[in-house]
Amino acid sequence: MHSSSQKSLDQNGFFSPLLAEKLPWAQSVEASRELTYMDMLKTQLDLIRKLKMEEVPLEDKFTYKTSDKKNARMASLHFKNDRFRKVRMSYFDAGNSVQVFNSLWYPSYEYDSPLLGLDLISIGPSRVMSVCDFQPLHPTQEYSTKHIEHLSPIREKYPDLHGTLSGKIYDDTSFFSKNMLFGRFTDESKIKPVVGPALEEYLNMYVKDVYAATPNFDPKAMAVVRDRQRQYDVYNAEKDPAVGLFDAYFGKEWSQSFVHDFLFGLCNDGHVSKPVHSFELNMDGNVKFGETKSSHGEQATSKPLQQSRRIDVSV
Repeated sequence: MHSSSQKSLDQNGFFSPLLAEKLPWAQSVEASRELTYMDMLKTQLDLIRKLKMEEVPLEDKFTYKTSDKKNARMASLHFKNDRFRKVRMSYFDAGNSVQVFNSLWYPSYEYDSPLLGLDLISIGPSRVMSVCDFQPLHPTQEYSTKHIEHLSPIREKYPDLHGTLSGKIYDDTSFFSKNMLFGRFTDESKIKPVVGPALEEYLNMYVKDVYAATPNFDPKAMAVVRDRQRQYDVYNAEKDPAVGLFDAYFGKEWSQSFVHDFLFGLCNDGHVSKPVHSFELNMDGNVKFGETKSSHGEQATSKPLQQSRRIDVSV
């Protein structure tokens, strides 16, 4: 790793580590593998630049991380402005084995707007999952009417993204909306013509909504928003299946710090139990997916990823 003193300005005007490490990347760790979701990361970066967001410096260990087990790397970015207290993006590149782009937008506490969650995952080029959602602060019809229902015309345009989450991993759906975009595919052919345009429409609508929102600086109201964002972080720090994937590639010590100190930072204000999902790397580079002990103490049986039909993603 390079120290934080080795920084320069990139083409976007952001302070960065050496540019070989800085997102966006031009090439995968496997030269023959396309960086499937890099164009979508660039779309978000373009919007962030237009919104004149400030980049928040990260610890070097979160800015860029390589695996000492397989040919894989992870890089992250963090931004903020007066409307968004935190916008984070992470890209995980393990060549043909794994391509993941994750992004989460947290509004500032004076806005009761939803969070925008995005997960794009390819585990091998034949197991592809795409999720984008306006994640509600409150699971009420009143809140949905105000913040969610106007997305229906956009969602109706993309029937390939009308899948639903399984309760097998997420047993509490209060942070998911009825207008979630969710798709499972057996190849990446839908990414550019379907997933990309749908996510861009949701992203643009989301930013428009937050900038049209009326701030409420009442301390009690802001405390409610903060607490719901905290509950979101606590829940996802435990349930997010990517935690096990990070463990497998980068080790549990780094993974736990990445999840608790960067991805879901507010979870440190509440109890977080042991993550419920696990991944293993076989000698041939294949990923094995399973579950750790449940809250009732039962041990779930790990099974090869290629045999699983219900693998959920984090949002």
